[in-house]
Amino acid sequence: LLKNAGTKISLAQIYGLFYGCLAAPELVMPSIYHPLIFGEEGAEFESEEHAQTVLGGLMALWNILSQWDPEGEDFFFPDTKYKDTYGGLIERLKDGAGFIEYFVKGLDLGDAEDTDFTEDGNQALKHMAKNSVMMMSYAEVIEKDKDKNERAEEKETKNTEQLEDIMADCVARINISLKEARIRTLEERRMISTPPPSSNIKIQRNSPCPCGSGKKYKKCCGMEH
Repeated sequence: LLKNAGTKISLAQIYGLFYGCLAAPELVMPSIYHPLIFGEEGAEFESEEHAQTVLGGLMALWNILSQWDPEGEDFFFPDTKYKDTYGGLIERLKDGAGFIEYFVKGLDLGDAEDTDFTEDGNQALKHMAKNSVMMMSYAEVIEKDKDKNERAEEKETKNTEQLEDIMADCVARINISLKEARIRTLEERRMISTPPPSSNIKIQRNSPCPCGSGKKYKKCCGMEH
């Protein structure tokens, strides 16, 4: 369905993009991430039903991933069936590297700043970058030295699984490290949407401002009134 709609990236990359967007502090709307999935020219839907199915499926995936608890639940990844050959292993490694690439793009779309990360989160970002390079390098070595149609040996498959485990661990650590930034952004959004105090209520000039700014009323909303 995605291919028929003209998607420009793989399902693994879509997962990475969504994980990154959901970990980031700012809310990322579909209108922001759709161009990364379908290109600037937009999707090519065959019918209204096709559009509803594709966009509804993407939203359903977003909602599922948004419920993920990185502190206590297993990591979700596309249930792709790779061939037991070296060609399948190469595809698997490239999907992992693509996931990481778009995870970072998702963080950028959600305005994740360096100062938003904890020390462990910054370490996880560095480990993830190294992991991506290792995945691509390993894929290149296999592609150069192995017959793509030959059955992959257990050792190479286990090495790939270990790289995927490192990737999953980094995603969880980064998500956890940005939790406070997400909460802070949510609170700021609530403050902005808080209505001003009713003019019928008398507020003492030296009382805390009811808008939640932390300032005294006379130095905040009281100046406007």
